[in-house]
Amino acid sequence: MERFFKRTSNELSSPLIESERSKQSRVEIDLANLPSDPGERTKISDYHPNLRDQIRREYPLRGPCQPRNHQFVQTQGGEGKRRFVSDWFNDFPNWLEYRVAKDAAFCLCCYLFKSNVGEQGGGDCFTGIGFQNWKKKERLHDQNLPPVIYIPASATGNNHKSGVGVIIKNHRGFSVAVASLHGNHNSAIEAEAQAVVKGFQLAAHLKIQNIILESDCQDVIRALDNLMFCPNWRISLMINRVNHLKPLFNGIKWNWIPREVNLLRMHSGEAS
Repeated sequence: MERFFKRTSNELSSPLIESERSKQSRVEIDLANLPSDPGERTKISDYHPNLRDQIRREYPLRGPCQPRNHQFVQTQGGEGKRRFVSDWFNDFPNWLEYRVAKDAAFCLCCYLFKSNVGEQGGGDCFTGIGFQNWKKKERLHDQNLPPVIYIPASATGNNHKSGVGVIIKNHRGFSVAVASLHGNHNSAIEAEAQAVVKGFQLAAHLKIQNIILESDCQDVIRALDNLMFCPNWRISLMINRVNHLKPLFNGIKWNWIPREVNLLRMHSGEAS
């Protein structure tokens, strides 16, 4: 048998293997030493791509930086002195953070998952300079709202050719992802179901943890609630694809909206 097989030695390693091992060692990180202070953290985009998911899992396990026993200082505002209120940690336990050194509030989810363009680098007060407008607590409620997947009204032609769009907007109404689908579908319902799948795929790709779907197609919404209501087997396959994506999210909610409202949204440019 030794005529046909060459012996290999564990002691022998090619320069390529050694190079790969060296690369792997350079991207290792000590998760235990990641800074808890929001102001001392490295931007997610500055980490090696192989490390980002590890870091995104580590921080939620720790929980946000919430110094509950700190004596929060009062600062002079337009209508008197105001300060951060420790009870706000109870209102927003999963994401609200506070940095003592800066007397400012931050958003853990924003740090972990927001895009790099104009926000991660400091364009957003919840990730950059910090939030300090204590009289505007409603801003914290706005920050807590999940993004929404919009499915604009779809259209199917005589040759079963359909076109449908997918838009994901954040709590401020800004589009964070857009996609269009064109293909052969037997009905507008199938085109809508395909768009729903694409919407959840986009949300998963963006690492969005909580998401809301809004659609004017009652059949699709009913099928999401219960597979028994699927109009046909093709839509059942699409709904199953959505179900397989569910573990990637912490929370998913879907709502039916009247078609008239959806059409008005399209014509007014709200969902564009």
